[in-house]
Amino acid sequence: MRLHKLTLGTLITLALGLCTTSAMAESEQVNQMYHIKIKPGHAAAFYTDLAEHAAWRRENGDPWTWWVYRVVNGVDDGDCIIRSGPVSWADMDAYAEFGGKGGDMFWETVGEHVEDSHSWIGRLDQKHVRWMPDMSEISLVSIIHYHTKPGMKESFMQGVDAFHNAIVEHDYPIYYVFDMPINGQPSNIITLALLFKDFADMEPEEEPMPQFIQRALGDEAEATLKAFQSSFTSTDSMILRYLPELSILHEAE
Repeated sequence: MRLHKLTLGTLITLALGLCTTSAMAESEQVNQMYHIKIKPGHAAAFYTDLAEHAAWRRENGDPWTWWVYRVVNGVDDGDCIIRSGPVSWADMDAYAEFGGKGGDMFWETVGEHVEDSHSWIGRLDQKHVRWMPDMSEISLVSIIHYHTKPGMKESFMQGVDAFHNAIVEHDYPIYYVFDMPINGQPSNIITLALLFKDFADMEPEEEPMPQFIQRALGDEAEATLKAFQSSFTSTDSMILRYLPELSILHEAE
């Protein structure tokens, strides 16, 4: 949903769709993202009208995939997050004509319910990703934004690499993706998206993550954790619910 008439709003970073494959093309794949801030008291009407807009896109053969989410916990509760792709940079050029028409239709359909909107482009970290065995089971996504210190992004990713390798080696039951901003977001924000079937699936494991890391990394655990925790200044978080009835999917997905 190529939105225009964009104004600066809440800075949110998310790049997650219910991708059915862990293999990406070698060329860079990007995601066009939107955070739609809904006017107070307009959420029900917004999502009703968004269903009408989604139907228009399906009927008119929108070639892009659109993943739609609703914020169900956090300061932006009720807001809408929309993600395209993944797509190539060339796909953006090819989509321009339909995207412009779709953007106009979006504002005609739901514009009266929108308080603000913000768009950005992100890149999925293809190295540190762990999809769930059955991606169709996902209904909730827990988002954590890490605000890295200047010059400390590499240290942050070294920690991520150590944790990821341990998780994969020991098959620890946690599933996630990381996203990096390319344009439209502060470059120091790194997003972790944790994938869950439902709220019950968020129950901590019998061996909680901190204890698992201590066991898996052994003598290196303390130094690795210390370096990782010192690489960012703060975090913020939210929980999203995936809305398949409002998303635009294609047969291959």
